[in-house]
Amino acid sequence: MNRYINAKWWEPWPATQAAPLLCIPKKDGTLQTALDAWQHNDNTIKDVTPLLDQEVIHKDVTKARYRSKIDLTDAYKQVCIHVKDIPKMVFASLMGTF
Repeated sequence: MNRYINAKWWEPWPATQAAPLLCIPKKDGTLQTALDAWQHNDNTIKDVTPLLDQEVIHKDVTKARYRSKIDLTDAYKQVCIHVKDIPKMVFASLMGTF
């Protein structure tokens, strides 16, 4: 958690309600942060857009002249949130609410 706080990815935020943050050990010994957002999911508007056909994606990739690989290991934790939506995304841990 200190890694994300020191990187300014997570900022302390006062809140009366927050989802619990869990740290789950991975096979390699590192911790994976997980947010228990089951109540948040109940209030979310579902996206009914169908996923693209995997065969079409595969054909497009094979036709591509150039390919690149992007490391998105920490990308999820760097998603920008609109200021008005911050109270909806607050989570609680032993170190406080963020």
